[in-house]
Amino acid sequence: MPAAAAIKDFVAQERLELVRFGKRERKNDVIQRQLRRFKKAGKTERVVFVGVAQEKARVRRTTR
Repeated sequence: MPAAAAIKDFVAQERLELVRFGKRERKNDVIQRQLRRFKKAGKTERVVFVGVAQEKARVRRTTR
């Protein structure tokens, strides 16, 4: 099973929130908000959410 499919299955099975980080959004700020909500709900140790970020990378292209 590809990694992306396994992660989607895990998120569904554990009923987690899948958070997509916005462009220029500080991931640490999002994490802190999620943790506050998590602790407010009286929860202790557990996976809080799964975050998705699209990072830019330069790649070389070849053409014929």
